[in-house]
Amino acid sequence: MSKTSLSTAKAHLRVTASDEDSLIGLYVDAAEEHAEKWCDREFGTPLPYSVTAAVLLIVGGLYENRESLVPTQLNANPAVEALLQPFRSYAGFFGNATMPPASALLDSDPINIGDDWSRVWRWKNEDGTAIDVTGYAGTFELFDGETSVHSGALTVSDAINGEFTFSISETVSAALLAQEYWYRVRVVSPGGETTTIDRKRVFAQ
Repeated sequence: MSKTSLSTAKAHLRVTASDEDSLIGLYVDAAEEHAEKWCDREFGTPLPYSVTAAVLLIVGGLYENRESLVPTQLNANPAVEALLQPFRSYAGFFGNATMPPASALLDSDPINIGDDWSRVWRWKNEDGTAIDVTGYAGTFELFDGETSVHSGALTVSDAINGEFTFSISETVSAALLAQEYWYRVRVVSPGGETTTIDRKRVFAQ
């Protein structure tokens, strides 16, 4: 279901008739899908205002160029990229069953096989201020290539300061092979918005 209402999209397009409602609704769905993939995250309901504005600009471009034979870049309008940029994750939410490239960050603290391994994440805004994660939930998942080998719930250890923790027990680590793995950390807001806040390669040794 679209997060941007049909009436909002029609107002943006200055369309009052209803004969193109299905077409406009399709463009809204395509624009929202593109925004989520470009930002590398899923948005809850409702969308942030900047994302809604970007979606409407994309819808406008699709509507105005619907008969064009020339391929259209959905974010060709610089304003679209500017509006979406603050929400871009770069953390691999989409295509999440794919091993990160070799250039992906490597966790400096390897998993010692047979020992406990713990991590702390402090989620912050771009200006460095903490994000209040009261009511949030989250998951940690460890992968061997495209195969998930372990997952579990994050602990919100300091909500006001955006802090999550997770530990792999010595029993779990004892079952790992001496090789490279990778992990993904996702958090979910009370409104249902999912964000990947970390994604790194890590060695077990």
